[in-house]
This record gives sequence, structure tokens and C-alpha cells, in this order.
Amino acid sequence: MDDKSLLNDFLKGLKKGVSGVEMGVLRPWGPFQLEPYFLDLWAKKLIEAVDKIQAKKIKFSEVAKNFPSNAVIRDVFGYFVIGMKILKIPKKDRANYALFLLKVLQERSKSKDFTFLKENLVLSKNKVTKLIKNKKWQKPTEVQRTNIGILAASLRNLIWSLYTDIFVNTGFEISGPHNLGKGSQLVIRNFFNLKPVEIWSETKKFPYKKIKIYTLYQNAGIKIIMFNRVFSKKSLKETLEKFALEGISSLDLEKINSKVMSYTAEQEKRFDKLDFEAKKDLYIKIKHYALKDFFKLAGMDWQPDKAFYQRVKGKELIPSKDLKLKPDQVAEIYVRIFDPMDDFLPDL
Repeated sequence: MDDKSLLNDFLKGLKKGVSGVEMGVLRPWGPFQLEPYFLDLWAKKLIEAVDKIQAKKIKFSEVAKNFPSNAVIRDVFGYFVIGMKILKIPKKDRANYALFLLKVLQERSKSKDFTFLKENLVLSKNKVTKLIKNKKWQKPTEVQRTNIGILAASLRNLIWSLYTDIFVNTGFEISGPHNLGKGSQLVIRNFFNLKPVEIWSETKKFPYKKIKIYTLYQNAGIKIIMFNRVFSKKSLKETLEKFALEGISSLDLEKINSKVMSYTAEQEKRFDKLDFEAKKDLYIKIKHYALKDFFKLAGMDWQPDKAFYQRVKGKELIPSKDLKLKPDQVAEIYVRIFDPMDDFLPDL
């Protein structure tokens, strides 16, 4: 795929991915209520990282291994473009830096469709074939059907409490649907970082570092788009045919669900107890933590510079203009903001 098609397809998918998302209900705040204070600093740091990686002639395949999920790359893309516009980086240079990220995403993703309107594939067909053959699949009982759903929802809530709504992709990714023929679809929910001790030292006590839920559905009609958003024509609970777990035992599902929900409640209280200044600082730290390995690959410290914290110190949240717009209008604006070849930049 040529560079222009790569960018156009991605922006097309981005519009659909953003459409329908209620920005005003995101926790702890909307995506542009704090970011404008430091997006120029963020873009400078990313430019430095990309320049150093390119100077080392590191292959895209190697760079791709240093992002935690496909969705993190997509998250970074938009903010990076906005920061470059604030810095008044020329269009051509903006496009080249943006395409660097998209080529990394292209390397990491196994999907041929770069709009990401149907699937988010992380595994190759060969790996899927081996997985189907080697996993110890179980046919769920009615109780297990319920508990698998509760587990997936509970772990997602835990991820939200650890990373906030804005950075959920730092600890979680859905791969699929891998279409296996005759209506059978494989979906993998990978909760790959449940113990981010660099952010929350208290997570040392949590018994699970990683949990994977492998699920085979029959005639569910599943689609997974852009930011780990799942849609299905039929109930996932009712169409679940087989499942396999990694990191936990299926014999302990009810006990595990109880542990996860209890720990999530504790984590939410922990977050709520932070004062406003501490929450702003935490937000900045999580943003950098998502790219920890990427910055290390470039030979840089992943921790935020003091300048980031100084930019937000004593500052109030910027009122969200999204709240006055319809979701489709928001999507239209976001596409223009995230297009590196469009100079459009609203008053953030």
C-alpha cells in the first residue's frame, strides 16, 4: 500500500472509530481538556525519539515490538499530529513523522484493511492455526458462559481504574475476529499489564500480571473497530462455543472474579483520593508510560521531563467544546485535526 492510501484509509477508519463516542463521559476528563498545555512538548519528544530510531536504522519490525498494542499507536498518532501543528512543523515533515507511526502499525497489524473497521488482527494466520490446534479448549457450561463475560468486563474495569479511560490500550488489547470458516470466529482478550508498578506501586500485591481470554464464537457476526470497540449481531454469551484461559484456572472463575472486582474497587478509591494536582501529574506519567519501551529503544528516558508537570501546575481543565457538538460533528473535526496534510487546528 502506498503512503497516500495508508494515510487516507487510516483517517477513514478514525472517523468511524471516533463517531458515537461520548467524550464528555470519559474519566477523569475529555481528551483535549489537559493535553493542549503540553502537546508541543510531547511532539518534540516524539520527534526526537523517531529521529534517533531512524538514525540507528532500526527496522519497523523491531520498533513494532516496542509498542504495547495496535491501539496505542493509533492513540499516539492523533496527539502527535496536533503537537506538530502547534509547533508549525511543515506539512511534508508532519506527514513523514505520521507515516513513520503508520508503518510501524502496518508492521504490527496482521490486518490488510487499514481502516480497522472490521478487525484488529495481532496474530498471523499460521499462529492462529497453531493456537487452535494446541490450546486446551473447553465447552462452557451455562455458569461458565456467565462467568467468562463477568471476567472480561471486570478486567476491563480494572484496566480503566489503572490507566483511566484515555489510556486503556496501555494494558489491554482485543485481537480478532479471526475468521475460521463456517461462521466460527476467534477473539482474544489480552490483559497484558495488570501490574504497572511504575505507576501504582500498590499493584505489586495483585496476584495476576497477565490474563488472556481465548474465545471461539459461532455465527456471532463480530466486528472490532479502531479503538478496541466490539460489535456483534448476536449475543456473545449465547454464541460462545469454546474458551481457553491463560494466566488463571477456569476452575476458580468465581473466586477470580471476586478478587478482580474487589481489587478494582480498591483501585478506584485509590484514584479518587488523589487531589486534582496529583491526578494531572498521574495523567502525564501514564501517557509517557504507554511508550516506555519505545523511548528506551530510542535511548531516551521514558519518564516525563519536569517541564510537562510545570505546564499543568495550577491550571484548570480546559472546557470541552465537544459537549456542544453531535458525535458525527466531533468525528468530522477530529479527522481534520489528525490529518497531517491539513493545517486546520481549532482553538483548543
